[in-house]
Amino acid sequence: MFSSSHPGHEPDEYDTLITRPPGNLDEETFGSTERRRQLEKTLLRKLDLRCAFLVLVYIMNYVSATFDTQIPNRILSETQHSSLQMDRNNAAVARLEGLEEDLHMSGTQFNTLISILYVGYALMQTPSNWFLSRITRPSVYISGGISLWGLISIGTGLSQSYYAALISRFLLGFVEATFFPGVLFLLSRWYTRSELGLRVAILTCGSSVFPHGGDKLHALPVRTLNGSLLSGGCFSSRVQSLSSLLVAAFFIIPDFPSSPARWLTREEHLLAQVRMEEDICGLEQDKLVQSTGHGLRDALTDWKIWWLGISLSSLTSTLSFGNFFPTLCATMGYSPIITLLLCAPPWLTGTATSFLVTRHSDITGDRFWHIAGPMMIGIIGFTIAISTMNTTIRYASFFFMTQATCCICSVHDLGKQFDSRIIIKAGLSGLLSLTRSQRSATWELHTFGRRSGLEEDKEQTTGEWLAVSEFPTTVHVELLKARRIPDPFLGLNEWEVQWIGEADWAFKNSFIVTEKDLATANVDLVFEGLDTFASITLASIVSSLSEAYLTRASERRTYPRFIAYRAPVKPILRVGANALLITFSSAFKKVTNCDTFIRPPLTALQGRQLEKTNGKFHLWNGDSSRLHISPDEVASYGWDWGPILMTIGPWKPIKLHSYDVYLADLDIRSVISEALDVKLTVDLSLSDISFSTVTASVTLMNPQGDVVYKQTNIEVESGHARTESEFSNGELQLWYPVRYGEQPLYTIEVAISDATGQIVDSKTERVAFRRVRVIEEPLIDQPGKTFLFEVNNIRIFCGGSNWIPADSFLTAVTAERYRAWLQLLVDGNQNMIRVWGGGIYEADAFYDTCDELGILVWQDFMFGCGQYPAYDSLLWSIEIEAKQNVKRLRHHPSVVIFAGNNEDYQLAESINIVDYSDETSDFRKTKFPARFIYERTLPSIVSKFCDIHYHRGSPYSAPGVVTTDKTLGDLHQWNVWHGSQEPWHNWDKLAGRFVSEFGMEGYPSIRTIDYWLDGDKTERYPQSRVNNNHNKADGSLLTGREQLYLVENFKHAFDMERRVFRIIPLNAETLASAYRLWRRNWRGKGREYTAGALVWQLNDCWPVTSWAIADYFLRPKPAYFAIARELRSFTVGVTRKEKTTFPDELSAAKFTIETILEVWGTNSTLDERKVRMEVTFFELGSDWTDRFAEDVVLQPNSSTELFAGQLPGQPIRTKLSEVPRVIVASARLLDESEVVLGRCSNWPEPFKFIKFPAAKDLGLVIQIGDDGESVELSTKKPIKGIVLDVEGEDVEWSDQAIDLVPGDPQVIRASGLNGRDVKVRFLGDGTA
Repeated sequence: MFSSSHPGHEPDEYDTLITRPPGNLDEETFGSTERRRQLEKTLLRKLDLRCAFLVLVYIMNYVSATFDTQIPNRILSETQHSSLQMDRNNAAVARLEGLEEDLHMSGTQFNTLISILYVGYALMQTPSNWFLSRITRPSVYISGGISLWGLISIGTGLSQSYYAALISRFLLGFVEATFFPGVLFLLSRWYTRSELGLRVAILTCGSSVFPHGGDKLHALPVRTLNGSLLSGGCFSSRVQSLSSLLVAAFFIIPDFPSSPARWLTREEHLLAQVRMEEDICGLEQDKLVQSTGHGLRDALTDWKIWWLGISLSSLTSTLSFGNFFPTLCATMGYSPIITLLLCAPPWLTGTATSFLVTRHSDITGDRFWHIAGPMMIGIIGFTIAISTMNTTIRYASFFFMTQATCCICSVHDLGKQFDSRIIIKAGLSGLLSLTRSQRSATWELHTFGRRSGLEEDKEQTTGEWLAVSEFPTTVHVELLKARRIPDPFLGLNEWEVQWIGEADWAFKNSFIVTEKDLATANVDLVFEGLDTFASITLASIVSSLSEAYLTRASERRTYPRFIAYRAPVKPILRVGANALLITFSSAFKKVTNCDTFIRPPLTALQGRQLEKTNGKFHLWNGDSSRLHISPDEVASYGWDWGPILMTIGPWKPIKLHSYDVYLADLDIRSVISEALDVKLTVDLSLSDISFSTVTASVTLMNPQGDVVYKQTNIEVESGHARTESEFSNGELQLWYPVRYGEQPLYTIEVAISDATGQIVDSKTERVAFRRVRVIEEPLIDQPGKTFLFEVNNIRIFCGGSNWIPADSFLTAVTAERYRAWLQLLVDGNQNMIRVWGGGIYEADAFYDTCDELGILVWQDFMFGCGQYPAYDSLLWSIEIEAKQNVKRLRHHPSVVIFAGNNEDYQLAESINIVDYSDETSDFRKTKFPARFIYERTLPSIVSKFCDIHYHRGSPYSAPGVVTTDKTLGDLHQWNVWHGSQEPWHNWDKLAGRFVSEFGMEGYPSIRTIDYWLDGDKTERYPQSRVNNNHNKADGSLLTGREQLYLVENFKHAFDMERRVFRIIPLNAETLASAYRLWRRNWRGKGREYTAGALVWQLNDCWPVTSWAIADYFLRPKPAYFAIARELRSFTVGVTRKEKTTFPDELSAAKFTIETILEVWGTNSTLDERKVRMEVTFFELGSDWTDRFAEDVVLQPNSSTELFAGQLPGQPIRTKLSEVPRVIVASARLLDESEVVLGRCSNWPEPFKFIKFPAAKDLGLVIQIGDDGESVELSTKKPIKGIVLDVEGEDVEWSDQAIDLVPGDPQVIRASGLNGRDVKVRFLGDGTA
């Protein structure tokens, strides 16, 4: 939204608008001002003819009501005859006709009958206009209302009792509310403020003349002819006339200007939209980007709207005397016919006066006196009427009374001064719809492309604009909310929305600039992020009653998604209304021509044409053109876990910034010595280096808000200032990763003041103090070097996950959703997250949450799996993007490393285009030009603007060394799943110094699968087309890799649910085994053979089968819990290996096979821990058991070897035909209070060879806790991989994929269980 803001970026990091002298919009768009005037006359003539029909419909409704009085008594009963006149204001005539006697009414029942219509009317206005404001076909909606109106009117006439009439009148008011407020809203969308008053007066007076005059005249033939003149055909003729009106209304009533209008030429249609934009821009508004909720809030807090609503309600109540007007006339003593005839002249006079008053109000622009004057005259009439019974004077007072109707017309027109296009006579509906009706106060969306490539869709290029529901936003999000596209997350709908990424789109808005905004020396328009090919047009709108024109400046350029930029716009802006148009061109297709006003032509070429110009480069995943569109969220192009959804739109805020000078840069750095002393430096830079007489102040506050340090009157010279301060160890609290200490966050406030002491600008940053180093030093006993993170002199084993964008639609990710994901990470005992280089630089909320939770962040630059070019125009944007994001992220204590790319070196190696012997070249002319980016551009930016460690890529070993080297740097270990497809039991052999990627694909919850199947049970099997579409990995389910691992290790079936369950232990065992074995490699200082393991991946961006350990809906997979167990502070690990010995090295016939058991423990705390180790052995097919226990000491921040020897109970084998006994080993670590600190079960593998006992023989007991929110599990036989579930709503389990052994019951927390029965699945449960 547009608001005052302090972007805090240096001006040289931004491109600026290319300005040109203001031009005349009429000449640019319509040829000339005279041509526009001619078009406007034609438009108004066509529009008046159509809108006149609305007045006719309104009149006919009242007239048709009076015709009911002419239905002869020989056809209807007396009761029906009088009740037929009960349509709205005709009730007064019905009263004279004897309605009260016919319906046997007494007391105040007639008054109730009158009032009940307005109850229904008031109740329906809110939902009616709320709905009308959200559809594009008011012709259909209003026509339907007319039809119901007529039908219920007929039903009212057939009422023969008081209560039947009461219900009919209520329903009549209910449906009548769809017409008059709706028509007012529709008129206000076509007519300007200078035109609307007269049209409203015509509509309003039409309703006044006929109910209060026409019905009286029609009473004459009814009384005199008494049924002899007309036949019963009059009754059916009314039905026929209503049907004719309905059909005519459907074809004649116009829709909104933003909807297609075949009755207008293209120029006239465009002019209609321009007129409304110009007219609406004179409104006062504080915010330009609002949702309906914001609009409701603003409306409810606007006193003018309350005043208008109360005034309308009061006036409407006052004018209800019209319902009793015949009764008032009857007090003069004349016969009923004369009485009714006397009613007409006062109303005709009031109608004529209304026209004159409203027109004069429009010409003069005055509203107050044109409302107050008629009201005063009306008051005089009421006063006279109650003061005398003189016939002449009393009759004259009636003429004064009807003058009060003039004020209603003026109030209706006044509504547009507040742009209450919906609020007029619509009560709360106006409050709900105010922002929606303020089209200039709401972003709108438009496409220039066809819905698809089909020939029949070529006409779908009409100028419809959709109101945007929220801001920032993107096209898919808005089309989804408007129900214009199917949900691409369901079924095969992904392929129904591909046209969006290949269409051109536009967003428009307008905003008010005040004199205060322009009083400063500079005014900038700041764009924090546009996606991606954007053209910007800013126009100043000047309106008057006679003409309107725009002055414009256009800027046309490609804007990479991750670059923020500002444009100096003060020369263009004017006090009052200003308009902003942003057009986005497809990242795939070539530029196409379009109307100059609607879409200025782009000079930037899109990805495909850039590729054609600069050459095609290699990549993994997605479309190769993405490599030319600067760093981008490459996942939009499709990945092996994500859909192809090319997003477009203003995905980050847009702000207006007025200033004389501002803090352009704030560089806060802390250097912490080995002794943990802190040296704090604050460097600030102003936007204008020539700005003089400015001083600065710096304040440091602790987490409690107490001032720790403050320095004032800091001299600013040449736009720069610097301050330094030092603190001894202990004076400041240090920031630690989760489970290693606290995360105290300090606040630094920097302000600049002028010579008078007035604060000119200020900025606040949240910081923390920690000493972080990436240690690469020689190892003891093994080749290579460490690659580990040290925080405050503590070496940290990093167990964590990789992070991809949390949604295919980035604006859908809220701060709360970020926190939920990152809390899930912490709850899973993880301490690091890697922001993958194919995603985005995440929102501030992501990094803020990491700071608060103590999560270490590995941040990739946004280059992923590609052979990126390095031509000058691309480098320009890369440098700006890198600089901006380094500056944005550098103050976050959680960010501990920047890596240049994701797998780009690996790709270069795969196609043999990298020469590692060359470390000195420019690289831009080589086959691997991106080395210039990773080895020259990015390291220089990181070293200049922060103190964070830079790593050339991920994976990257060392200069001159291939990325697959396991002894240096970080490693992506994909030889399980990809590559050589090693067994997961070999993770220890596949270890690297820091494994930053590895994984195993797994199904999500069956609930998530059912979600994307969207109720289609015919697709609920593993190989179905829909399930295949929701698994983007090549060679995955049933086609290769996953099938391989299933067949090698498990018995399995092929129905959906059993298939899902079989993947669970595969996924869980694979990942848990990796963490278990690699954490064993963390053996103390100098022996940190593996210092980290980051699983691919934590999250999903849509509902899909992938490597994520929690699915799109944050439902953790069982693998999540298996990993969490391996990352506890204390763990125990068990492995078995078969050792084959050949006594005679020349013979293969004789050998022995021993099964060796190894047990180790880990301790991530900084103190040694005494524990009791218990290892118990069970033979699955018998009652044999064995056990040993030993007191051991776990070394601090290290693994400790605890046991190695022959597996008890397993004999030495001499033949392969000798089947080993199925012995399960279960190890536990217990503290002095017998609390289990860690447990691990080791089963013989592969599991497919195991003959599991029958489920009924296991002795499994499932006991629901007394609180209904916990489950205790116990067994008499070992059970592998228990997964818990329930029918109905999800339960938050504290553990899953559980190994259970006799004598070791486990209690699982189950939030949301509510005492329900629990279902269990496990290996060998008989379902395979």
